[in-house]
Amino acid sequence: METHLESGTTVPMQVVGRVEIADGIFELTLRHDGFHFEPGECVVIFGPEGVSRPYSVASSPAEHGVLRVLYRRMPDGLLTGWLCERQPGDSMMVSYAFGDFRPNAETRSQEHSPVFIATGVGIAPFLSTVRDGRIHASRPRCLYGVRHLADVVDRELLGRCCELQLAVSREKVDGVHHGHVDALVQALDVNLPRDYFLCGLDTMVYAQSDWLEAQGVPAERVHTEVFFTAS
Repeated sequence: METHLESGTTVPMQVVGRVEIADGIFELTLRHDGFHFEPGECVVIFGPEGVSRPYSVASSPAEHGVLRVLYRRMPDGLLTGWLCERQPGDSMMVSYAFGDFRPNAETRSQEHSPVFIATGVGIAPFLSTVRDGRIHASRPRCLYGVRHLADVVDRELLGRCCELQLAVSREKVDGVHHGHVDALVQALDVNLPRDYFLCGLDTMVYAQSDWLEAQGVPAERVHTEVFFTAS
């Protein structure tokens, strides 16, 4: 993947709002002027004292002038604590968008709809994709693993635009798989020629991408994005 240093200069953006979607999970909304990105791409947000972190964009390019990212506040996070203190009107520097994880571009012409596989706030690039409206004509399949049902981001949108299957690991919910998303992945019919996109915790992404390839899915059909580590 191209690094943020290779992607170009940074631009100032202004905080419009910050919402706590669930316990410790936030959506940050920034205002921009003509900023270009494609669904699935990332930006780097620059904080104080040279601290910076990449985030997948969760908004659609069709939402003119608005850029949204998701993040989970980490107890020892160097940037998330600072982000949680930002108020409307505050400014921050953001890199130009970069990356090659683009579900809409990769799957628009495919015969079979893609499979989106996410954990936690790794759902962000898929939200950007379905909000964009240029995805595959048939509904993508979305396998989404969270700790608690309340952690699901924009469940109504995902349920409307995707064949949504949830995996909840830390509570039992009627009609929802109790456990990790891995079990949903390994119940897939992998014989159809389609693309798989995985984003979230590193252990899930690496283990399930390896599993898909071991089942005979061509490596070029398995697309991964990792920003979250188990450690």
